[in-house]
Amino acid sequence: MKYSSFKIIGLGLGSFLALILVGFLLTFFGFKNIVQGNTATGLTQLRLSKPVSWLTSRLTLRTNQTIETWHVINRVLTSGGKYLVLLQNSDEIRATGGFIGSYTVLDLDSSEPLRLQLRDMYDPSGVSQTLSSPPGQKEYLSEGQGMKLVDANWNPDFPASAKLILDYFAAIAGDPQHYDGVIALPLTSIEQLISALGGVYLVDEQQTITGETLAAQIRRDRDQFFDGSQQKAQSLQAVYTALKIKLGQLTISDWRQLLTQFNRAKSWQTIQIYTQDDRLQTDLRYALLTGELLAYGSDEIYLFPVESNVGINKANRKVTRQLKVAIVDNELTMITKWHNAYTASERPPISSSTTYLVAPHLAYVNYHRVLVNPQLTVQSVLVDGELSSWDEELLTGVNGLIYRQIGFLVVVPEESEAQVEVKFDLPQPGKSQPLIQRQVGLLYTSISDSIE
Repeated sequence: MKYSSFKIIGLGLGSFLALILVGFLLTFFGFKNIVQGNTATGLTQLRLSKPVSWLTSRLTLRTNQTIETWHVINRVLTSGGKYLVLLQNSDEIRATGGFIGSYTVLDLDSSEPLRLQLRDMYDPSGVSQTLSSPPGQKEYLSEGQGMKLVDANWNPDFPASAKLILDYFAAIAGDPQHYDGVIALPLTSIEQLISALGGVYLVDEQQTITGETLAAQIRRDRDQFFDGSQQKAQSLQAVYTALKIKLGQLTISDWRQLLTQFNRAKSWQTIQIYTQDDRLQTDLRYALLTGELLAYGSDEIYLFPVESNVGINKANRKVTRQLKVAIVDNELTMITKWHNAYTASERPPISSSTTYLVAPHLAYVNYHRVLVNPQLTVQSVLVDGELSSWDEELLTGVNGLIYRQIGFLVVVPEESEAQVEVKFDLPQPGKSQPLIQRQVGLLYTSISDSIE
């Protein structure tokens, strides 16, 4: 009797695992068909896979990010709609992952949704509305001229920035554009994808580019760029075409290796998606793909250091940082050290007549913000040992929680280091390790925390 019971359980478990395998295969072939332009066939396969991914998601109690990501891919691709896809340059870091230099439109209702056209964000930004500037952006980035579309991802709470970006597009005079959501990809995730693929071949250039050479390829001859130039968009278009061809050639084994590398590098967590469909947004939240401010418990200490390069250059490529947090009784000390490995000799050759907005230096000019629980109050801010003033305001996240945000300027010249020490008073002695949120696009050499 016992043997029969175990046999039945074993058969049931085996059947369920086989069902999951079939579901994964359907998703694989569905996405591959869409990449190759066989959209109708691909969507049919994804729709067949969706019930399997939903069931697996619920049976695992929505705790496995890989399974949740699988289910979300099925849902997003089969739900239709038009999405803005933002390419965020993490070499010029901004709150949600990088400066939005380019974008495209993903139309999931079209016959070939992946036939994308890369565009320069300065084009719609030039005809978009101008809104009042938040602290930091006003003083160091806009020169008091207000906030335009290119800087609209200033809010580190990605859904809030995404909603604002959608409002900018919807308010373009004479050409209002309405989208169902926003997808943001940082340069780092694209570099990781190309590296995992072993590079992609550019036909026109007759060369293979890797994740390490991607940024240099896109910015090649940047001193020749000018307002209205299509050169940057054309470079990105060539990379996208090569990437699409390479993805369409992958085998099941290749995809398995690619997904393994993505999971190991936590690359999924750098992709941020916002949709105006509340139920789909909930699924995205379980997959950790919304870029929201993390929710903190009543007994937790929350910290989110946020950097924004207001020097209008690409200094972040060689800037690294260390973070140390210490809690002693009713005091929290956060120390951040930056190192800028660029040299003055590496400064870009910028023509005096060009209007392309690149600073002729590689100093890291960082408007540094720290978000914490509202119960924490600032005691002092030291920048390289000197007392500094700071901006301060309370923000309400899309999750309904309130966060205290402080901001101040930190400059790290080429071949140098800088240090910031911020002290907070705690309402009561800290008893648990702080909840530290990492910013998309940043490289930390170390993060440490301690309680005494």
